[in-house]
Amino acid sequence: MLRILFTADDLLLTRFLPEPAPLMETKFALIALDRGNDAPWGDRWRRHARAGFPASARPARELVSTHAGAFSPTALNADLDEALETALRLGTDRGRAELTLWYGNGNIEAPSWLLHAVEGHLEARRLLVRGFASAFAAVLQPYWEQIRAHYHRELVRHSRVLARRGVGAALVSAIQGARWRGDCLEIDSAQQRTVCLRGRGLVLVPTAFWTGPPLVADAPDQPVHLACPARAMTGLRIGDEPDALEGILGCTRAAVLRLLTGENTTSGIARQLGISQASASEHAAALRAAGLVISRREGKAVVHHAGALGLDLISTNTP
Repeated sequence: MLRILFTADDLLLTRFLPEPAPLMETKFALIALDRGNDAPWGDRWRRHARAGFPASARPARELVSTHAGAFSPTALNADLDEALETALRLGTDRGRAELTLWYGNGNIEAPSWLLHAVEGHLEARRLLVRGFASAFAAVLQPYWEQIRAHYHRELVRHSRVLARRGVGAALVSAIQGARWRGDCLEIDSAQQRTVCLRGRGLVLVPTAFWTGPPLVADAPDQPVHLACPARAMTGLRIGDEPDALEGILGCTRAAVLRLLTGENTTSGIARQLGISQASASEHAAALRAAGLVISRREGKAVVHHAGALGLDLISTNTP
């Protein structure tokens, strides 16, 4: 059983990671590629991912092959390039501490090239960056907007529980097999471990590709991070499967709504979808009139993002 001990300060600092983390999800996706994934879409995704897996991504796959049941908080940046850059800037001692978190507290079984990267060898670092960039492009990038949409729907679901029943109920709702015993959150798990937060707070990290028991990242002087399967991640559209959302809204409007799982300006929508600014404004206005999108003005720009109803619609109509 996993036990997490809270203080009042820890409850005040408990929060969710605001965006999915591409480097962390890439690591978990590579594990799922070898070990399987219990999600309804897991087998279809594995067939597509294996068919298009490039040789340049093999070092990243080797890196995760001996994962020992923890994860590193360094992997949680919302931008893949920035996450890799952060990893490369770690000093030798911190880098080895990060490896210990990933590979377990016993003897580190990391590949030799990864140890060289931690020690600052330039070619080994290039191998690391190239491997993870190639892996992300092959196994995650085609589905990343869907993953973001599901992730934000998950946050909306938990915020509703939080608003109605409080932070304690939100934690139990977010973590399968969790329950409170006094100031201790007990979680069903094969690992026997007690984590004392001691005022550092807890950051919950819903994940698309990890379907096992919750994983802990407990680094000194940092909030404790807990990765757990995202319950809203019930479907990904793989390959040529039909897009039900396009059938409801039309191709362009569905693309606009999916893009707005994160904030974007009217000009940003136009640029990313290759449409005129007038067309982007028209689509955003129609979605806003239907209660699917929320907009606000910031100076000369109008910023849009999908509301709770829009996120629900995206998730419900994704196979």
